[in-house]
Amino acid sequence: MEARDLVRLRTPLFVLALSLLLALGAGWHATVRRQKAVEDERTASGGFNAAHSRYEAARRDEALMRLTIRRFRVLEAQHMIGDESRLGWIERLRAAREAAGWGQLDYELRPRLPIPMPTAPGRYALTASRMLVTGDMLHAQRLITFLDRLTLESSALVIVRSCDIKRHSEAEMTDHDAPLQVRCELDWITVADKPTDEATR
Repeated sequence: MEARDLVRLRTPLFVLALSLLLALGAGWHATVRRQKAVEDERTASGGFNAAHSRYEAARRDEALMRLTIRRFRVLEAQHMIGDESRLGWIERLRAAREAAGWGQLDYELRPRLPIPMPTAPGRYALTASRMLVTGDMLHAQRLITFLDRLTLESSALVIVRSCDIKRHSEAEMTDHDAPLQVRCELDWITVADKPTDEATR
């Protein structure tokens, strides 16, 4: 091959080299664009998933809030929120005593106290009023009937903390005495419509 042949081939070789460079550049650019498109798709997918998760969480929170409000309205209608219905409780106590055939009983209703909660104090506070009930009765079944009737009270949740039943000794009894001595502690649970530190006032 002579020198003039190389001169004639210079332009085609240059065009070929330039074409190869352009092809390589186009391939590299296409690869970069493809990688960016994949990353954009992943970002968009992640954003969609995050938005969908937030939407589902908002729907669950809304449903929970609606359920909580409905339950709150029920408790409010039952007068379990706000001031205690102590006069109503005493009437319920008397009705339960009569239904159980309990001749006489003594009771002491102690002051309302907040129930310690793990959350920070807010407008509403769960409270309990302890009641001490004592008396004599003929048999234990009447105590069960008495407690069952008390749980019908809707303005408070009545929780039996303890009940002690003792039999009187024969020396202590007369012909008219009931053989069993009963002592029960009950909690009347309500919700105070005030901060916890004011619930004791």
